[in-house]
Amino acid sequence: MLIASKQNLEDFRVAVAPVRSRIAEEMSVAFLSSDSYELVYQHVLKLHQLHEIERVVELSISLEKEDLASVLSDLSIAWNNRLKLMQSSPECQTPVLELRRQLLDFLPECSLTLDLRDTSWLQSAKVARRAGYLHSAWSNLAQVKDKRLHTVFTEEAKLLWLKNQQEEALDCLDHGIRSKFGLISVSPNQKMADEDVRLYRKAQLLLANYARQSASRETHQVVEMYKQLIAVCSNSEKAYYHAAVHLDQVVHTLSYRSSYHKVLPQMVNFYGKSLSYGTKFLHHSLPRLLTLWLDSTAKLSQKQPTRKGERDSDSNMGDSQKQELVTQLNKSVLKLSDDLPVFLFYSCFSQLISRICHPCESTADLLKTILARIVAAYPQQGLWMSMAVARSSVPQRRQACWQMLERATTLNGDVKSQFETMKNFVELLVRLCEYVASLRKLPKNDFQVRHPIRRFFCLGNSSPVLLPLQSTMEFVIPLLKQSPTPASVTPPHSLYINGFADQIEVLNSLQKPKKISIVGSDGHNYLMMCKNKDDLRLDKRLMEFNNLVNTCLLREPECRRRRMRVRTYTVTPIGEDCGLVEWVNNLEPLRQTMLQIYKSTGTVMTVRELQMTMAKKSDSLAKKLIIFNEKLLPRHPAKLGLWFRLRFPEPTVWYQNRLNFTRTCAVMSMVGFVLGLGDRHGENILLDSNSGEVVHVDFNCLFNRGEDLEWPELIPFRLTHNMVQAMGPLGCEGSFRKCCELTMRLLREQRSMLRSVLETFLYDPLVEWTRNPSNKFRPSAGEDKAREHLQSIETRLKGSVRTSLDSAYGLPLSIEGQVAHLISQATDKKLLAQMYVGWAPFI
Repeated sequence: MLIASKQNLEDFRVAVAPVRSRIAEEMSVAFLSSDSYELVYQHVLKLHQLHEIERVVELSISLEKEDLASVLSDLSIAWNNRLKLMQSSPECQTPVLELRRQLLDFLPECSLTLDLRDTSWLQSAKVARRAGYLHSAWSNLAQVKDKRLHTVFTEEAKLLWLKNQQEEALDCLDHGIRSKFGLISVSPNQKMADEDVRLYRKAQLLLANYARQSASRETHQVVEMYKQLIAVCSNSEKAYYHAAVHLDQVVHTLSYRSSYHKVLPQMVNFYGKSLSYGTKFLHHSLPRLLTLWLDSTAKLSQKQPTRKGERDSDSNMGDSQKQELVTQLNKSVLKLSDDLPVFLFYSCFSQLISRICHPCESTADLLKTILARIVAAYPQQGLWMSMAVARSSVPQRRQACWQMLERATTLNGDVKSQFETMKNFVELLVRLCEYVASLRKLPKNDFQVRHPIRRFFCLGNSSPVLLPLQSTMEFVIPLLKQSPTPASVTPPHSLYINGFADQIEVLNSLQKPKKISIVGSDGHNYLMMCKNKDDLRLDKRLMEFNNLVNTCLLREPECRRRRMRVRTYTVTPIGEDCGLVEWVNNLEPLRQTMLQIYKSTGTVMTVRELQMTMAKKSDSLAKKLIIFNEKLLPRHPAKLGLWFRLRFPEPTVWYQNRLNFTRTCAVMSMVGFVLGLGDRHGENILLDSNSGEVVHVDFNCLFNRGEDLEWPELIPFRLTHNMVQAMGPLGCEGSFRKCCELTMRLLREQRSMLRSVLETFLYDPLVEWTRNPSNKFRPSAGEDKAREHLQSIETRLKGSVRTSLDSAYGLPLSIEGQVAHLISQATDKKLLAQMYVGWAPFI
């Protein structure tokens, strides 16, 4: 900077060259580290700053007075674009913004440079606010508060809101909008510059959202705020989305309940419009839109009276009015399906196909049309996801699915041959699931010669069959684009099945699943597990939910920086009691890992010793505690940290993988608590021996079913002494607690979106909900049970906890208070001592 101030371009370039070379050398060294991304990014940040210094110095020397306005405008655009691509953290962005303010001293002082300086201060305030540094944010904002920049009042309102000064925040926004956009309230068609439109949209949306969240305005006033915003900004995804969310909330109030049928088409329209202008809220807007459409048309078409407690607005409608409303909703959805890209509906394929037997004939017909378009556009993926319904034991579902596939054939002629191949292949897969369950390992020649699936792809007369993996079944929608086009969306990778390896393995568990090796079209082998007598449809839906959670974690800067996620894998049901599960390599069950360690240290207990030592269910709590503390824990000391040290001897790898373990454990602990996930014994929690991450399997014990077991589960998630010890010297008080709080905050903030996705479980064909012991469907009873579970999830997301199974949920706690209570419960020895010995609370 000192050399730059001398305004000599040649001397400056000579001074810059060795600096750039030194940074490049440091980068090459950083690449050798296992944690290279974070280290390299610091050097990239230095190069980023160096480039901006060079750019401004060159401009300051060669700038002509008459070009000042256009050059500074281009510089402002470039700076804004570069800032958007940086990590959203004060550690990265604050030094760059401070540097820019210093660089502006090299340029002639004028109104444009003053605006650039003020914008930089405002950006610093925003960065500090998002990081929770409110004092720094106020200090930065004070530098521009009394100056000409019009966006100051929105940032000030956000800071006031975070300080719980809600009325002051609303007054600040109201005053700022009236002083800047006073004519808009009189004439919504008033012409405005693009920048003014963006500012008005941001401020008015913030005002409406704050008014809705604080309940400081009448409901109809908030509705009018959103309508006024939409009138001016008719292409705003956020405006339509938040207006739909508000209507979705107020229709449950008494004042709107009687006019629900009038508000419903508006809600569907607003959700649909939001999807027309962007996909930021895709995972809430589309599932909620489909739920509103499918639920409402089903209810309007039913003849029986509504059940007690349900919305009764339809009781005052005549049959012709109901039919007219059904027609109106169907037309709205049909137009959306015509206008929106097919890949958007692909994201809700499971929800759509689960409702294929819709009671309203016109809605069911449109539903089949939408599904047929998806299958025609993506036949391989669509057929895999349709096979469980196409092979359903319920004739109505099976017939409806076949009708949908016939329509897909008319749209894409290749679907017919692909479906025939897929159908024959799946039948062989089902036979493989049931094949020779008594053998531990099938003889090579036996499988190669006798089983027809081994020869299926050798015949050469079948259509290709996609290998169902995450990379081949999921779209990647870019997070930074406002409205991605089909060209900007990464389609699933094409990878087909070429054949099977010569041997399969029968795993030693109750249902004898088969571990098979599939040869892909790229020449590599891919391991899959064929499971029989196990309903995988709920596992599949939970994987979809976990993928949604991962999407939310990616969008949150603090979670993304920590690389927090839920480990997922592909589950592909091919029937009601069988399917394929993607085999994840390098996984070790927690129980098996600990038993190996205990064997090496000589403290392992045999099964007979455990049976003789374990407490009975009828024993008193005092006796259970004595057995747990004095007999079980001494023989099972905390040794999981030893596994990390032995498995990852290099210090930086050991530290990073221990962090991976802690973070994935924290994320899944919070997600599991919200969903009521139980049965987290040592075989259902696995450790990745390459990354240290935690992988959960077997999601049959959901929605607090563990509380109804013979030995009820008393704790919210697994956090035994081994897991705490493996997290390091701080145990669960360091990274684990922080990641739990970040995850819980995210789940609470996305509560409405997560609920809309969970509501789709109502109509999934879950055996435990929709069938009685005689295998006859009872949908109403299933819905009632599902609604009860969803209400419990909603209560937990609001922050309520229970002190025991018999107690009711208490008042909502703060995020920190709820996490502290859950950690205390999960590590409470009084509760662990009462757990079933097979759950192994002592490991």
